[in-house]
Amino acid sequence: MGKDAINAGVQGIFRGSGRQTLAAYYNFVAFYLIGIPVGYIIGIKLRYGVEGLWIGMTLGLYVIAIGCTIIVFRSDWKKLASDATSRLTTKS
Repeated sequence: MGKDAINAGVQGIFRGSGRQTLAAYYNFVAFYLIGIPVGYIIGIKLRYGVEGLWIGMTLGLYVIAIGCTIIVFRSDWKKLASDATSRLTTKS
């Protein structure tokens, strides 16, 4: 299974559990602080070309797939369900 597929699934879990902001922070770190700079260094500075750029983005996907999967498995689902219930009852 590709890292992008894992990321897509985990992002859906974050959205469904009401943690979109947390997911956005992780995406920012993985792609803008890790993927793009590493891709630039490998692809441009080390002259690997487009392959280097893809290596950087793949590294970013690895980071987000592993990091977010750990967070999902360590989540307190009872608290998240309670938070979701309270959001639904306050809007009615």
